[in-house]
Amino acid sequence: MTSLDVPAPQTRALLRDTARRLHGDVLADAVDMAFCEQDFRDASSPWKRWVRSVEWSDVLDLADLFTSDSVTASYGRFFDQRFVTYLAGQYEDLAAMHWRKFEALVAEYFHRAGFEVELGPGRNDNGVDIRIWEAGTTTGTERQPPLVIVQCKRERRKISKVVVKALAADVAWEQARTGLLVATVDWSPGAREVVRTRSYPVQEVNGKAVHSWLKAMHGSDTGLWLPE
Repeated sequence: MTSLDVPAPQTRALLRDTARRLHGDVLADAVDMAFCEQDFRDASSPWKRWVRSVEWSDVLDLADLFTSDSVTASYGRFFDQRFVTYLAGQYEDLAAMHWRKFEALVAEYFHRAGFEVELGPGRNDNGVDIRIWEAGTTTGTERQPPLVIVQCKRERRKISKVVVKALAADVAWEQARTGLLVATVDWSPGAREVVRTRSYPVQEVNGKAVHSWLKAMHGSDTGLWLPE
């Protein structure tokens, strides 16, 4: 399928419906993913969900978003702009992405916002996925406590109070000003209540907020990093 062969949205919907009627949801989902893959690879497709056309210097495999734990990027520090673009239009896939890629996405957001960012090793990180400092504060010989520490949760169930209590303990240990729990879902009522009653320096960043981050990173008028 070339860029000239990409079907219009109405035709795509018809093909998906036909596949579902004849062979069920599995084939329909496969058809939909094939279209997404084509859009992702073809920067000239008129039906892709983003509007800016960029000449990329390499090819990025969409499957890596869901299977790879790599945190290197050709167009970005931790997370590739092409994945940002894809997720800004296919936000429902956020919960299915690789957990390490989710950490990289969060680190990328703060990096582009001008902070100094340290992305942890992914495993055996003692509960701290990301450390954040104000720009210019880590250049001295003595390392300063981070301004913010971040715990990332790519979950389908609401965040429990046990998770936020652990983050609050990590904030105290790291001597950070605050902790962010960035998740693809909301906190449970119990988690919010324990933070409120104990005045934990922990803040909720839910899926809706992450979606707004993606839109900001995708937009052309935010002042954040964009490929030339």
